[in-house]
Amino acid sequence: MNMKKLCARAKYLKNGNLKLTEDLIYYNPKFVGVYFKNNEFEIISGTITIYKGFEWNGCSFARDGKRDEFGLPASWMASCVHDCLYRYLHKLKNLKCKLIRIQCDSIFYDLLVSVNFKFLGIPACTLYYIGVRLGGGIALYLSRKFKLARGI
Repeated sequence: MNMKKLCARAKYLKNGNLKLTEDLIYYNPKFVGVYFKNNEFEIISGTITIYKGFEWNGCSFARDGKRDEFGLPASWMASCVHDCLYRYLHKLKNLKCKLIRIQCDSIFYDLLVSVNFKFLGIPACTLYYIGVRLGGGIALYLSRKFKLARGI
């Protein structure tokens, strides 16, 4: 699969979240045909650019695994792209060229594979993919139910 990680850097904040200190620019053919732009990111011609300053909480249970050259968990880029896409999934699903949850989860998997992601020394890409498929579905369901209950 033709994927290219072009540029990115992030840092931990005092609250434990991560924050991009540079734009994250990433190409994946699964983005081809999708056009979306807002104040946090854009998707154009197969490339997602998540803008400097984007904050997210990282990948659950992966903070102690393999580290990159900046001391961040190897999963940080995958979690950044995935969290960004999930944050706006309700808008991405309504586009002419839909980007749906399974594609977002698949892109998360692609990024984990690209860094040979392991947890406790064991290859864990598939395990984490299953986790986001199950956990993401439950989280989205509860989020929608909570918003509906509050009348949002």
